[in-house]
Amino acid sequence: MSVTTINIDIAGCGYNFIEVSAGEFFMGSDHGLPLELPVHKVMLNKFLKVLETPVTQKMYLDITGVNPSQCVNLDAPIENVTWFDAQKFCEKLSSISGKRINGVKHDIFL
Repeated sequence: MSVTTINIDIAGCGYNFIEVSAGEFFMGSDHGLPLELPVHKVMLNKFLKVLETPVTQKMYLDITGVNPSQCVNLDAPIENVTWFDAQKFCEKLSSISGKRINGVKHDIFL
């Protein structure tokens, strides 16, 4: 499995996405929290791009014009968003970047 980093300019800021090729890997833990159990094989049927860092409050604010976070810190990850909010964010991000972006299962994942 190979990994390549690409940069996409969004609203004048560069964001790094990691391109992960199709393949398989193991994820989870035999000694972690219940939600991490057990170690299991994950298979990617096609490559995908994943944002290198969590979506920050600044990025969310730049794209949507709002910051719903309770603990405001523009460098911290966005919080207090629903799945529907995330989908709207992805739609706006797609429109701005010219790339197809979806929070669930398309070319670029957040």
